[in-house]
Order: sequence, then structure tokens, then C-alpha cells
Amino acid sequence: MLLTLLKYLKHYIELIKLETSPNIITVRLKKRKVICEQCHIKMHFHGFARQRKVLIGESSWIVYRPLRYICPRCRRTKTINIPSVKPKARITEECKEQIIKALKYRVSINEVAKKYGISHTTVTRLLRSYNTTIDWEKFGGDLRLGIDEHSFRGYDMVTSVRELTTHTQLGFIYPDRKETLKEFLRNLPIKDKIKEVSVDMKSSYINSVREELPHAKIVLDHFHVIQDANREVLRAIEVESFVSKVKLPRKIFYKGIEHLKDKEKEKLKKVLKEHPYLVPYYVIKELIRKVYKAGNRSEAKMILDAGINYGRKIGDPDLNKWVDKLTKYEEYILNYFESRTTNAQLEGNNLLVKLLKRISFGFRNPLNYTQRLSIAFSSI
Repeated sequence: MLLTLLKYLKHYIELIKLETSPNIITVRLKKRKVICEQCHIKMHFHGFARQRKVLIGESSWIVYRPLRYICPRCRRTKTINIPSVKPKARITEECKEQIIKALKYRVSINEVAKKYGISHTTVTRLLRSYNTTIDWEKFGGDLRLGIDEHSFRGYDMVTSVRELTTHTQLGFIYPDRKETLKEFLRNLPIKDKIKEVSVDMKSSYINSVREELPHAKIVLDHFHVIQDANREVLRAIEVESFVSKVKLPRKIFYKGIEHLKDKEKEKLKKVLKEHPYLVPYYVIKELIRKVYKAGNRSEAKMILDAGINYGRKIGDPDLNKWVDKLTKYEEYILNYFESRTTNAQLEGNNLLVKLLKRISFGFRNPLNYTQRLSIAFSSI
């Protein structure tokens, strides 16, 4: 990298001295013809500016004195630096890009800072200055959006938005609030091309999509629907355990009935016989799983309606809340069968998210966190 840069700068500099450990290259800038921007006449050489030391690569610096020129007519002065070095900058633009690319891989900010011989603060400042660039022209029609959340710290969540057709990460939104998501969707250049949006059962996501993308079909991600069913069964088990003062098994309720061994089936039958309060919860949970094995929308609707009607007949107030939720979101659940859109890509992304958090020993600043994720999922 160092030799490539010197070759690129050979028309602008003269090599004076090269030191190693660390790599420090001392150079002199070649004099050149400079025209005054106001008078449009040739400027005169006016000496050298103060010596500068600029980072150009991994623990490699270039030392030089900028050239100073003065206009003989208007007396304006101009300072000439090495190309790719902005005024007052201590890092070249190419080196900044290298540092940003280094953050894409499985390394912490401290490791990158040590590698380039700069401070943690400098790397963090470059991280915050990064702007994600997306080629919006590459998106065709009939796009599908995925919206999901993951934990930044505890119950403090970050919203992830991804275009599922082209596998493009569109952004990470913090804080995880309805207004911030609405603003993001409102400003999407491709919002008119979005035909489907896959979300979990969070009402703020559903309402945001309704308001900002009224033409798009909302699909409840089937993983989250089944996960919600398992939570309802777990809640029922906790209630029954508290009332009956008996510790009840949970694993057999989570597993699909077709995956249970003979001993587990016998155990399940015994538990349901002794605790009939759990029967409708388990039955509806299994019917929801069966919905997603249906061949088409009409068959799925028939199975889901059977579960809803069965729940209504029981008359349990807690069960009715779950049934009401299923009734409210029935259309969104069945929209899955239009093109079988899921948030599987976003769930897969969470593996990389966890890895970055582990490598960095957690994040304190949410801006650093979302910027790091943006770099990790970018195409740089």
C-alpha cells in the first residue's frame, strides 16, 4: 500500500528520507504553476507552511511542509497540500476508507486503533462520520420489506429494516419508536415500489406500515406468530403451576406433536388430563402450527378459523385475549400465503449482530452501535 501511494504521488513529491519502525516518509513537495482564482494570473512561490505529519496507512506517516503561494496583484495566499489530504486533516482520505473497511470485519475498535497507530477516539470519530450509500436505481418493482428488532442493551431495542428481494440492508433505527420508524419509511426513495412488508406482532410496526405504506400488504412473520403462541402456552403453564402448586414440564409443550417420542406423548396426555386448563391453549397452538403447513390461503383460513371458534367456546377471559389478537391479525397471518414472505434474512443477521457485540464487549453509545452495524452490512 505504501509503495502504491508513493508511485501515485511521484508527480507531486520528492523523496528525502524513509524510516522504518514506525514507517515515516519525509518528502518535499514539487513546485508547480498555481493560478489565482480571483485575478486569473500566475501566483508566486511564497515559502513553506508549518511541517505536517499525515497518516497514510497502517502505522505509516508522511511528513512534509505544504507550499505557500501569493498573488502579486490581490495579495491573496494559497496553501498547496498533497492530493487526498484535506486542509488541517491528519489522515488521508484513502486511509480513512481503509479504517472504515477494517471495521467491517471481526475486530474491535481498539484493535483497529492499535493497528493504525491512532487513538480510540479518532477511530470512533471516523465511524460516526460514515454515511451508508445505497444505489436506489438497482431496485426494480414488487419489492418486499422486512422489519424486525433486536436488543441493543437489555430492553433497549434497535429496529432493523431490510429489502428482502435484493438482500439489501436499508438501515438500523434507534430509538425503537413508532415515530422514528414512520419517518424512515416516509423518506424511503423506493416506498412506492414496496408491495409487501413482513413484520412481527408489534402493533407499532403494523400501524406505521399502515400509515406510511398504505398500498403494501402486511405479512406477519410466521416465526413470530408461532413464538407468540408458545408464549401464550408458557403463560398458561405458569398460571396452572401457581394455582395447582405443581411444577409442570414445558419442553413437551414447545415441541410439535409429530416430534414427540412415545414416552413424551404419554407424559403429555397425562399432564393435559390432570390439568384441563392447558388443553385449549395447546390445541390452538398446534392448530396455528398446522396453518403454516397448509397448501393455500383458503385451507389455512379454515384451520385458523377452527382454532378461533374453538377458543371462543371455552369462555376463558385470558384465552379470549389471545383469540381476539388472532382475529385482529387474521388477514395479516393469511397474507403469508400470497408469496410466503418471511423475516428469515433478518433472523440470520442477528448472528452477525451478536458476534459484533461479543467482539466489542458491548456498546455504550447507540450511534456507534448502529454505525458499526451499517458498515458490517454494507457493500464496501
